Amino acid sequence: MNNKGQFFSPDLLIAISIFLVILGFFFYSSNSVFSQIDFFEIKKDADEVSHSTMNILVYSPGVPFNWEEKSLADTNLFGLALNRNVISQEKLVALITDLNNSYSQTKSKLGFGRYDFKLQLLDLNGSVLYTSYLDSNNTKLEIIYERTVLFNEQIAVLRGVVGLEK
Repeated sequence: MNNKGQFFSPDLLIAISIFLVILGFFFYSSNSVFSQIDFFEIKKDADEVSHSTMNILVYSPGVPFNWEEKSLADTNLFGLALNRNVISQEKLVALITDLNNSYSQTKSKLGFGRYDFKLQLLDLNGSVLYTSYLDSNNTKLEIIYERTVLFNEQIAVLRGVVGLEK
């Protein structure tokens, strides 16, 4: 009697095919989930940096107190405040000038490192009074932080725009 079994049956091929399709779907889905988690971690980090930097700008005069009169190398901490939420025109102009002329150094001292940053001052009608440059073509997401401030005895909005690079 000759009892030989079939190693490759149609049932086995169908079962292996279904298993491979499920395994492929699992790897595809897990890769997508991991990339979303990475993106949310980057967004959370940028959000924390934005929040703390905007608070420092509107609550602190900076270090040294008269940093706007000193060189960028001599500035330890940027701050725009004369008093809490009252910002100085001289300090704002100096920071915007530093952002426009020495962008990488200034954003690094602000704590943004790998993120792009733009600073704007708007009046209550939304008109831009002061702005620094940011190439928004290189960003995939912009996080906007706004603080209500007093500027030249008028209520204004200080806006920080943080760009997450593509």
